[in-house]
Amino acid sequence: MNLSNQNPNCTLKATNWEGQAIEQEVEQWDQTKCKFHKINIGIKYTQDNQIIYSKNEIILRVVKVHDILENPQLFNNMDQIQNLSWQGQYGKNEKKEGKWVAFWDKNILKNVGGYFNNGQKEGQWKDLFLNYCDQAKVVETGLYFKSLRIGIWNYIFKDMKISGGLYNVDGQKQGKWIVLDERFFNYKQVTYNGEYNCYGMKIGRWDIMYKYVDKYGIEREYKQIGGGTYGQKGNQIKIGKWIELDEEFTFDKQVAYIGEYNNNGKKVGRWDIMFYKYGVPQDQQIGGGLYDLEGNQKKIGKWIELDEGYSLDFVDSKEVTYIGEYDMNGRKIGRWDILYRNKQIGGGLYDLEGNQKKIGKWILQDKQFKAIKQITYTGEYNINGIKVGRWDIMFTKSIDQPYQQIGGGSYDQEGNQIKIGKWIEQDNFFLLIKQITYNGEYNIKGRKVGRWDIWFQRLFGDKYEQIGGGFYDQKGSQKKIGNWVDLDEKFQTGNEITHTGEYNINGMKVCRWDILFRNKQIRGGSYDQEGNEKKIGKWIELDEYFNSNKSIYNGEYNMNGTKVGRWDIMYHKLEREYIQIGGGSFDQEGTKFGKWTEITKSYEVTYNGEYNKNGVKVGTWIEMSINDNKKLREIQYDN
Repeated sequence: MNLSNQNPNCTLKATNWEGQAIEQEVEQWDQTKCKFHKINIGIKYTQDNQIIYSKNEIILRVVKVHDILENPQLFNNMDQIQNLSWQGQYGKNEKKEGKWVAFWDKNILKNVGGYFNNGQKEGQWKDLFLNYCDQAKVVETGLYFKSLRIGIWNYIFKDMKISGGLYNVDGQKQGKWIVLDERFFNYKQVTYNGEYNCYGMKIGRWDIMYKYVDKYGIEREYKQIGGGTYGQKGNQIKIGKWIELDEEFTFDKQVAYIGEYNNNGKKVGRWDIMFYKYGVPQDQQIGGGLYDLEGNQKKIGKWIELDEGYSLDFVDSKEVTYIGEYDMNGRKIGRWDILYRNKQIGGGLYDLEGNQKKIGKWILQDKQFKAIKQITYTGEYNINGIKVGRWDIMFTKSIDQPYQQIGGGSYDQEGNQIKIGKWIEQDNFFLLIKQITYNGEYNIKGRKVGRWDIWFQRLFGDKYEQIGGGFYDQKGSQKKIGNWVDLDEKFQTGNEITHTGEYNINGMKVCRWDILFRNKQIRGGSYDQEGNEKKIGKWIELDEYFNSNKSIYNGEYNMNGTKVGRWDIMYHKLEREYIQIGGGSFDQEGTKFGKWTEITKSYEVTYNGEYNKNGVKVGTWIEMSINDNKKLREIQYDN
């Protein structure tokens, strides 16, 4: 048997791919915000028939391609890169043959897959939805003939048929269909109901349906929330009045656009931006403006536009709008104001020549501005639209409180937009519970040099205190050198974890590194002396979601930086001592095997069962409550 890591249902393709390297945008789930965000990853096609997925030069996945005459199929999201694989056989010609089945996180997906004949899908299949992931466990079922879909196909979500229709003998959709939104997932259950002609082109009336589900589990019935008409010529041109959903439409961004298309499928005249609540349209208009009547789809005159990340979520709210004017060529000119919850927080001038250059004094909101990160930047643009001179960083904890300066510094006057001299910068993930700043110096080339200190103010604190820092080399390579106190990437109020240790002259961690919680040592271990940043020997590590009520892992790394042998899971709750509640063994390749007791992210439940030699769960796994040690349920995995 051979293990393939490719999704047979992906449609992304590449031709003449040997030796190519491309950048691909994929989606990654954000558990905190209950939404996806887009990230860029690298995909390299090697001459030895491999596909390498990477991010920031870190390899995410390596896939072997067997049939190089076919266009390789690519993963569509980070969940698939991390969890999806297919298992089956190859014939003598290196084409898929016989039965193929899917695995998710090394566990077989029940009944997913089907049969290949000389590399082509044949007969009954259960495919994965193109964007299948933990938040969109949708499968598509129906018949293939020589890899063409034929007959009735259904989409199954949570064991229920939710959409589908008929493929004709040419493998094209025909007649009445209910189609899933390409980005359908738990919190964006959007479908499109309408008709295809015999050539697989949309015609006539199409309705947009939506089932409201929020992150707290509230569910409503499907309701029609939009739609419009396609022309009868079969060119899929929208005509007449339409209600369209925002591309990022979800429970906290129920935004729709209402307006008209001309007979050439171009937006014309007035388009209004409206919002929905629980899937029901509200009377309040939140934006909009005019498109030219000539069909060039140019915005003209006064507009109220939404920020790209506009959101109405209570905690993560980003109700930011922009008000200003477009000239007759669709270019921003003159004064544009920035508002948050209808209160002005910034703005400035665009040049009147229609180059859309910011000029003079501006107040800008942070790109990640939201209710828990109300940060703005105040400074000046030169006549070429480049930041120059002093820029101040301002912050307020509440829309009702005045902004206060928390940082800032200077850009060069030559217009290179290079930071120079002393700066106080906020952390990239600065929030109310993560009020972190960095205090140090840039050289004349805009590179960090010398001492940089890290400061922190707690959620309900009234002053900053130094909690970390160290030195960058003087050459301007921005390499950390010598002793440093780094913040854990999840550092915030209540999770005040730091890592203290040494960087060599090449900026690589070496020797002993200790992990501290509120300056009290709790864990740690050693990195190799060669500067490869490989963990070696005994380590006590934090759980990914560690705080005052979480777990740690105790075990050993071999000289290759791979977990081997016995690893124990220790747990404590509030003031209690650590107690062992789980663990198991890794083989010499770092694969789990044998009996394991694992802990869930919620830290309320453990799973007890067995892995086979390939690191796949088999047999019966028992779910237990940590607090009262009661058996909750049994889960059966295929052997």
